[in-house]
Amino acid sequence: MEPRRATPLLVSERIEERLRSFLALGFERIDMGVDGVVSLRAGNSFVILATEAAMARFHPATVARLRQGPALLLHVGGVADALSRLPAPAEIVEIVARPPSEAVVQMAGVLLVVSERVPGPRWGKDTVSGARTLN
Repeated sequence: MEPRRATPLLVSERIEERLRSFLALGFERIDMGVDGVVSLRAGNSFVILATEAAMARFHPATVARLRQGPALLLHVGGVADALSRLPAPAEIVEIVARPPSEAVVQMAGVLLVVSERVPGPRWGKDTVSGARTLN
């Protein structure tokens, strides 16, 4: 597993207030082509804002955990490889089964969304849920 990018991810019911705040700070809005998902850029730094509805491919309990965020979107070449390399103790909160896959992981006090893709039109809704703790 070689991480390609790590981007802060802020999930909320609505993103308008957060969006206005980041724009006021000078961030540039980047349309991701997905309803309820906005990427913001300032220089080489990025932040992704997502609504709960845009994260509906995950179980509602997982989305509630993401909403407590911030989370970190970790873009990797392969989710299965990334999950096999997690240090103990790490908790796999949920895995989206359909390729390209995604997983939500709790590790070292940080909630990660491990993904083979970045936000875009192909973000889906098929999930396989179930928490499992790695020892």
